[in-house]
Amino acid sequence: MDADHGFLGITLDRNELPGSSTDAATEWLGDLSEKSEGGREIELREEYTDAGIMLEYNDLVSGSIGFFRILLGLIATFDYILMIPIVILSLSVLVYGLVLSLEQRRREISIHRVIGATSKGLRGMVLLELAVIATVAWFLGYLSAMAAVPAVLASVGFLQFEPLGVTVNPRLSIVATLFTAMATLGLALIFGRNRTKEFMELEIDEGVSKVQEVAKPRVWLHWVLFLVGSLGAIDTWMEMNGSEDGLISSWFVEGLVNIFGPFMLWIGGALLLGRLGAAGPRIMQFFFSRSPLLSDVKRGLKGSGSAESVNRLAVIMLLTLSIVTLAAVQGYTGTLVDERTADVSVGSDLQVVMSQENTSAEVEAAIAEISGRDVTVTAVHVPLLTLIPEDGEGIGAYVLMDESADVLRWFPQAIPGDDVSAAMTAYQNGGFTAGEDAAYDLDLWGSGRGGDSDSGDILLGESDDRTENVTFTWNEVTFNFSSMTLETTPHNTTLRYIGTHEFIPGVATGEMGSSIIIGESGYRDLMGNARVDNLAATTWIVSVDGISGDDLSALRVSLEADTRFDSAQDWETAHDHVERNGGLIFGTPGLLTLQFIVASVAAVASAFVFLSLVLNQRQKELAVLQAIGASPNQIIRLVLFEILSIIIVSMALGMLLGMGLALSFNGLFNVFGFIFQLFLGGESSIISRELVWPWMELGLVALAVFAAVVMALLYTTRKALRSDLASVLKGE
Repeated sequence: MDADHGFLGITLDRNELPGSSTDAATEWLGDLSEKSEGGREIELREEYTDAGIMLEYNDLVSGSIGFFRILLGLIATFDYILMIPIVILSLSVLVYGLVLSLEQRRREISIHRVIGATSKGLRGMVLLELAVIATVAWFLGYLSAMAAVPAVLASVGFLQFEPLGVTVNPRLSIVATLFTAMATLGLALIFGRNRTKEFMELEIDEGVSKVQEVAKPRVWLHWVLFLVGSLGAIDTWMEMNGSEDGLISSWFVEGLVNIFGPFMLWIGGALLLGRLGAAGPRIMQFFFSRSPLLSDVKRGLKGSGSAESVNRLAVIMLLTLSIVTLAAVQGYTGTLVDERTADVSVGSDLQVVMSQENTSAEVEAAIAEISGRDVTVTAVHVPLLTLIPEDGEGIGAYVLMDESADVLRWFPQAIPGDDVSAAMTAYQNGGFTAGEDAAYDLDLWGSGRGGDSDSGDILLGESDDRTENVTFTWNEVTFNFSSMTLETTPHNTTLRYIGTHEFIPGVATGEMGSSIIIGESGYRDLMGNARVDNLAATTWIVSVDGISGDDLSALRVSLEADTRFDSAQDWETAHDHVERNGGLIFGTPGLLTLQFIVASVAAVASAFVFLSLVLNQRQKELAVLQAIGASPNQIIRLVLFEILSIIIVSMALGMLLGMGLALSFNGLFNVFGFIFQLFLGGESSIISRELVWPWMELGLVALAVFAAVVMALLYTTRKALRSDLASVLKGE
């Protein structure tokens, strides 16, 4: 060993490795390294044996821990980005609520100053109240967040939960807790101090007369944010509808737009559309001005209300309902992606590998026997053979038997066009599809080599000039025992090209791009009816009508225990695996569920609270209308029409903004999905995020908000009408 070296491999006992944190594990491994090497400094290391051998310690566990730390950092970054809308919404509700509550006390503050209160003393009083309320609210929010962590982690889909199977003890370090508290409470006090200072600087007569100069908003900045943010939504929409590059061809610029665009669109859109929502009464008057509904209250609608307060209410409605729409759309989309991932993996209810070749009838009989139930079993095999096109080289060809249309779990992304039934009929009538690489090799339309004009998700009809008839040859090789030679017998069939495919459910996707798919009719032309009718194979995709859920998983276990089966997969187990470990990232469904619930509650609560504050500001105006002869019925109709116009228009605009956000966030999900796939060294998912629009859930939230608004309107308006008219007019 004087001039040589050697390697000694050892295995660590996992039970000895601390599991409390990565820091504890890293420290333990560092101590083990130091003990093994005999010291940290090379010059002072202990030499083993009389030959003076030195040890250099390297372990794979430390590297893995470092890798997981980086991965956890990326996951935390993604989670923080995903929760930015909730943070901004919370701050917006805080600021607008604070402004409205201080405006309620404008006269009180001015009167205090008249009787000798100092500006500093009044500011301290308001800030002390704000600090106490904010501290209590933060503490309750902290406890609620800790209690919600297990539920978030237990989410396996949008608004779907299953037990984790492990005990989760949520913890937040002291530094992180203090930082969160200081940031949250600090922002509350900073905003409160600034707004209170503005009130304290009012002249006494301005405070009593309720006159306030409001700075003009930077509308140009709102437009810039909205237009730049819209680029991401438009780009995603174009790519979802067949465009290869979308609106932005540069991947770097597209990545930046996909990351920052959603938030620019959200903030700019809410501020711009909030002005439109505040103009709801004028919009509704245009449609109902001549109706009996407004015949006797039309004059009271002109110039009523506080423009700034109404605009704030519209913005809050836009922010909350846009988040509700975003969370619901992306949540249900993620659930659909998980289901389709399981569809692609298994293909149907089951996928089995037999210990020896069997026909479909034999496979179906065996599964029905093992299930022990009265079930309908249908098994289908997807053969693979090599075909040779005219003047071309061999190409892999998958065969869709006629039963595949009913057994396999198809969806539009797999086939050309968006009509699965039409595509299956085209296969059965002698059609074939090609992957993009195969289309390029065969010189067919759809390879994308010519840009957008040479690609598209289209099922080509017989009259389409882009379709072609291609003759394929399958060479049957047999052994002639008399001459002891191999003989080749060619079999030909002519098939019509119907477009490009992406995959077959239940079949490995690695070679799909360079392969073609043919139907059973072409397969019979090549193989002959007798061979196809008696097709035997080991791998079968099986539909079992009458068994689902946990019973399907139990059937898979029974099949694996049978000697006739080498292995089996079931859809339920594959779906559970995708829900827990697959998809974009673990925990995303829980975060989107949390967003939906928080934003829905915020929409209902803020509608009730802010509306009550706004109407309280208008008590004097309502009293004036009552004094000049307006009846209670007229006042109620006036208030209902004006406020409901604002709420209805703001809700519609909020959902429209949420739809744009859902499109824009699709780009953000694609960016982080690509990063995680690269980081983890895996293949990118072939399932596209086709957005799902859950109108029923969105409608229920809208109805809840509408109900809260009506209750607040009726309660506050009736309270104002019951007030003493003289006291209200005097401002008492």
